[in-house]
Amino acid sequence: MKSIINFKGNIVPIPGMYNSDHTINLDSYKDFIEKKISDGDRIFYLAKSASEFKYMSEFERLEISRVIGRYAEQEGIFVLGQPLGSGSISSEIEEAKKMSELGISALVVLPASPVMSGKFFSCHYDKAGFSAEKHGQYYVDYMHQFSQNISNPIIFHDAPLSNNLGLPIEYLKEIMSLDGVDGIKAHSPDPSSINMIYKNFSDSKFCFDGFGKTHQFWSIRWGAKARHTCWSWFDSLTDQKFYDSMITQDYKSATEIIDKEWNLAMEIKKTGFAGYKEVMRLNNLHDNNLTRVPGLKVSKEESKKLESAFKTYINSLKE
Repeated sequence: MKSIINFKGNIVPIPGMYNSDHTINLDSYKDFIEKKISDGDRIFYLAKSASEFKYMSEFERLEISRVIGRYAEQEGIFVLGQPLGSGSISSEIEEAKKMSELGISALVVLPASPVMSGKFFSCHYDKAGFSAEKHGQYYVDYMHQFSQNISNPIIFHDAPLSNNLGLPIEYLKEIMSLDGVDGIKAHSPDPSSINMIYKNFSDSKFCFDGFGKTHQFWSIRWGAKARHTCWSWFDSLTDQKFYDSMITQDYKSATEIIDKEWNLAMEIKKTGFAGYKEVMRLNNLHDNNLTRVPGLKVSKEESKKLESAFKTYINSLKE
């Protein structure tokens, strides 16, 4: 079993790849990861959001895991997978076990939310919303149960709670001390929360986040060993240059890369994953920009702006 502690670099999520009728296109998954490996990428991620796993059935998620997991057999290739189950911890553990059998290197675990809805007949529940006192131990117990049932390395997904922060540090320390929990994905956008996580765990755990280069300019300086990035869907080489610039403390070059991509990033921001996929389509990296995210489409006008912004971006890299 591969250790994840010393893995470094860009983590490339695998985008949802579809036929024209929105069914899964497994051949496109193979084409994508083989292209990314040839570009020098080594860490891949089948994720809840970026890979659109939350819009897929368990059968589809496992079929994709079967195809992508095989690449983890190659030396130096690592695949993270995010099991979702059907809402219960038992179903999430069972899906995690199946992913492990299909070759997934490590499992990113996001516990099912324990927080009930804030309203009932238009009245606010007195105990709605996250409370460390009520819910903190729930996360520790959840991850302990996972660690007892899964032999593959586990990465705790510290998603924002109702206070827009991750778990308080005392509970994170308990989770990080569990056998088999070898990493953490920081997901609260609060800089102080991210700083606290890297300060406490970056020396001994595999730590990363996925907030883009503007945030990661600081998170890598604070100790992040890797960075989740969709930019590599169409431009792995510049993404790699950014990471290399950060770890060699060439902050001037890293800042220049951020500046050059800013206009394109702002165009992609308007349509999210569909925008990323449209840039891929425009550059013959995939034959469509389809996504299962409800209502998310790229208009003709948005496509023109993306194409123009991408051309400007590519020209700026030549300067």
